[in-house]
Amino acid sequence: MKKLFYFSILFILTAFTCESDDALVEEEPLFPEAAAGEIVIEADGSLLVLNDQAEAYVSECNIVVFGLKQNPDDSNVSLNILLPNTAELTDYILEDYAANGEYCTVFRVGLSFADPADPDNSVYYSSFSNFGGSGILTITTFDFDPPSGGPYTISGHFEVIGADIEGSVTPIAFRGSFNTITINTTCSSPFC
Repeated sequence: MKKLFYFSILFILTAFTCESDDALVEEEPLFPEAAAGEIVIEADGSLLVLNDQAEAYVSECNIVVFGLKQNPDDSNVSLNILLPNTAELTDYILEDYAANGEYCTVFRVGLSFADPADPDNSVYYSSFSNFGGSGILTITTFDFDPPSGGPYTISGHFEVIGADIEGSVTPIAFRGSFNTITINTTCSSPFC
């Protein structure tokens, strides 16, 4: 009976000492989360939803995911993701397409800051290694089967060191995600 008494006390002490009043610390997601139909980027510590336009379209042998945020002063931020229309659900290392010699197999992420009032203030950052860029693109969903008639969608995320293609601006790190972006067979934007 004494053993049972001591065992009960040991159980109670153990139960109370294992309990913690510390709140669970929620980890920040590695990539900014985009809602369905959105493209979200984080660059220079700022989060931006490219919600004026978020679409994907077929261009030759590639799919282009395109996002645009138009500002009141007519400046804009846009994102272009280029991938083959045969992409799979996996991680892709972003590189210079000249490295493999085939345009239709290239993966690229580009971020553009355009200021029509001051064209010298516009810059295009590319993941292409021949400009000093690098990165990883992960495709998480890719529903593209043209014979089926659609609808077609794509989702994924990316992390890039973008180098200015003119070489005049310091490279920047940016990351982001795109979620359930509709793939159209033509582009509806004048920016495409």
